[in-house]
Amino acid sequence: TGISCTLNIPTSLTLPTSTTEHTIRFISEGLANIAKHAAASKVSVQMQVKENEILLEIQDDGVGFDPTTKMQGHGHYGLLGLQERARLVGGKFEVESARNKGTTLRLRLPKLN
Repeated sequence: TGISCTLNIPTSLTLPTSTTEHTIRFISEGLANIAKHAAASKVSVQMQVKENEILLEIQDDGVGFDPTTKMQGHGHYGLLGLQERARLVGGKFEVESARNKGTTLRLRLPKLN
C-alpha cells in the first residue's frame, strides 16, 4: 500500500490459539480498513501486556472520521467486524477518531493468569 507501518509486539507473549487467530484477523481487518479509507501515510501496531489486560492498538495518521456515525451507518461493516472479533475473544473494542486527526483502534483482551 505504500503506508509505513511499525510493529511493536512483545516476543514473549503467548495467547490461546483461537485468541491468536482472532487477534491476527483483527490486525488484518484494521489495516485493510486503513488502506481503504484513511489516506494515511503512517500506521503503528502495538501490543502491551498490562496488569489486568492485553492492549492492542492500531493507530494511523489519516483523515479520521466520526465513529458514532460509522458504527451505525449502513454498509460500514469493517468496524462492526472488528467489534464482533473482540466479542468472540471476550475482549472490548474501542475506536478513537476525529476528522483530520487520525484513528486509533483498540482491542482490550482479558489477561490470562
